[in-house]
Amino acid sequence: MTTVSPSNKTRAQFAKAVSGKPEPKKYPWKLIAAGVVVLLIGGVYLWWSMSFKPVKGNNLFGICRVYIERHVQFPHTLRIIQFEQRIPEGENPSKPSRLDIDITFSSVDGFGQSMLNTITCGFKTEEKLKGTPWQGLLLERVLFEGRIDHGWADVYYDPTRKNPRAPDDRSEDLELFNATLPAIIKYPPDLTLPRHDLKYMDIEELQDL
Repeated sequence: MTTVSPSNKTRAQFAKAVSGKPEPKKYPWKLIAAGVVVLLIGGVYLWWSMSFKPVKGNNLFGICRVYIERHVQFPHTLRIIQFEQRIPEGENPSKPSRLDIDITFSSVDGFGQSMLNTITCGFKTEEKLKGTPWQGLLLERVLFEGRIDHGWADVYYDPTRKNPRAPDDRSEDLELFNATLPAIIKYPPDLTLPRHDLKYMDIEELQDL
């Protein structure tokens, strides 16, 4: 009788069978290559979408934009150049109750000249407006080029105060404008943010704006 000794390979297979561990799956190299290609294509697409897909702003940006559109002479010439959201001085950085929105924009005036201006929309979180269509927002002040002494500039004056605005004070835009915030929030304008940074643009690029 002839005895056949099992090979090392057979012994290894027997040991794996006894241990109950499943055999590892073997994938052909073509399948592996296809998976790598798919991952590369997915990565390129993700990078492209992140780099070129327009970035959208929030409700604060939309409200401030509508304020500008209501004040420029020819709204269809409006072009948003730069946007910045910041916490005003004196606010708690971890939980601010106020936020400032700075928007630099260009527009064409009645003489056909292109104007470059900046306005600041100062927003305040109002507790009594939370849970309402206002979503807790109140446009508290608007500055034109950092100043209040301009036809666009205004400071919110609560119409329920005991001492209302003086009869000759016509700067009541914010009282009227704040009443329209629910409609702006529900039907926002174009919220696409600009990609310009005026600090790194030369004079020729600025003239093209």
